[in-house]
Amino acid sequence: MNSWQDFVTAEPILQQIEDRFARLQAFERTFETYGLNEFGLSDMDLRDTREMILERIRIDACLIQGKVYYWLYPFYKGDFLRLVAALGASGAMEKQKDDEESRQAFYRFFRSIPIQERLQLGKRLNHPRLAQEAEVIQQKISDRRNTVKQLLDTQFSN
Repeated sequence: MNSWQDFVTAEPILQQIEDRFARLQAFERTFETYGLNEFGLSDMDLRDTREMILERIRIDACLIQGKVYYWLYPFYKGDFLRLVAALGASGAMEKQKDDEESRQAFYRFFRSIPIQERLQLGKRLNHPRLAQEAEVIQQKISDRRNTVKQLLDTQFSN
């Protein structure tokens, strides 16, 4: 994903992939707990079900434009580790390298993020210093907005 808009467009698909994988994990845990024979299923049925769900995840992953980079996790609203596990289990996750291409993709992506989303990064990353700096910036923006509004009201009101 090269821009914030790409991410916003792809996020529902990513959440759907994560949800499918979570249901698969719950399904597998149920059969590990209670046993397959109690439900009249065999190991082959469980394998076939797993493959069908993973194939559906692969199909959904093809709808996503570009790579799912690891630096998307603070912006993703779901469980990013489960999403990565789903993409990895289905074979849809590409290996990532710290190279010039991925750095440039990060810079392009980060510049496209709206300022309000960027200012939430400190909270999402649980980083107190960044959160505090974001509050100061938000206060400056708010003060500046109020100053401009007051100036316009005094100069151009009837």
